[in-house]
Amino acid sequence: MTTVRAQTTYALLLALLLGASTLLVRQIDQVRGDTVLQEMLYIPSPKVVKRLSLGYSGLLADVYWTRVVQYFGEKHKAQSKHYLILEPLLEMTTELPMRLSAARRSPELFPGCT
Repeated sequence: MTTVRAQTTYALLLALLLGASTLLVRQIDQVRGDTVLQEMLYIPSPKVVKRLSLGYSGLLADVYWTRVVQYFGEKHKAQSKHYLILEPLLEMTTELPMRLSAARRSPELFPGCT
């Protein structure tokens, strides 16, 4: 009987914390307004990412490649001339071992952007 009670308590606590975090995020968004966040990479070193990947560096390379494509698409759609983190993203992608051959041809895919 005590395990059911403990599970119920944990579920209610989790629901309460989830609701509180939702309210907190809304308040932060209201305070921040429409300010533009600075573009940056949290982990700018391919060597550090490779160590943190725990053997899944190929998967992380694919994730970074997807991020490269998303970043370029967002900037291109906004008709921006400044691709501030494209070069570090491409470097990160090509330094990690991956199976996608498209990323290896990145200078051909993104001419004049780096």
